[in-house]
Amino acid sequence: MPATSIVPEEVSKQLGSEAAPEWILTLLASPEDHPRALVDCGCARLCVLKPGEVEVNHQTRELLQRGSLELWLWALHVDPAVLEEVDTRSVYDEVISQMRSHPIDDASAVGRALLDLDLVDQELLGWRVLTMLCMRGFEPLDEAAGRWLVPQVGRVISPILIGVETEESQNVDGVVAQYTPSTRELLGRKEAADGLKTELRITLPQDWPMAKANVKVSPIPGVPSSRNQKLALAVLREMTRAGMASALRIWSANVERIFDGVEPCVICYSI
Repeated sequence: MPATSIVPEEVSKQLGSEAAPEWILTLLASPEDHPRALVDCGCARLCVLKPGEVEVNHQTRELLQRGSLELWLWALHVDPAVLEEVDTRSVYDEVISQMRSHPIDDASAVGRALLDLDLVDQELLGWRVLTMLCMRGFEPLDEAAGRWLVPQVGRVISPILIGVETEESQNVDGVVAQYTPSTRELLGRKEAADGLKTELRITLPQDWPMAKANVKVSPIPGVPSSRNQKLALAVLREMTRAGMASALRIWSANVERIFDGVEPCVICYSI
């Protein structure tokens, strides 16, 4: 999405220094074609950064010049909670517009082309942002947009996301994780010091992340089934928010509380 605002000369001089709120606000003070809510939200997030926390370089200058979608994604990269503060539908419409402008034929290149990001870990950032938008924004989609997007997700986005997420899941402390492509199932195993074992199974549908995963927690001796259900709900919530590896960490932490005889984290069960 091209930006129509022009970088003032005094702002350009500061682009190589610190991330000061003044030049960010000056740069985006009067954008003509960008949703005001997204610009305000992005500016608010950038303004809370301390000087020097964000390296402002040539890539960042291009990012700021391109417009509010990329600015919003940058803010999201810094703090995922920003997703709760904007109109998901308007953001989602922009994402779909960006996707339609890039043919999705080459899975190896689409990570960079999809959102045209130029950031550290750009492909991973793009896919994770899209995951959250898909999960939170699918219901408001009109029928035509849904028919167009779902096949793209199943053919390109889902395989790439699964590859990234399952690889990260292998590195969760205290959990042995194994993904089986034929069944699209991630199996996590955890064992307590006294030999007590439990398992977590996450099965991904063909159109994941547009559709929610199926989560099953194996029974733990002496633990009520209602608590197992809470464990599963916590995993599902974390998958929607931050991905499979983070969900495994939440599950592992709550299982350890059970092994230690402590009530599981109530916040982690908040759905």
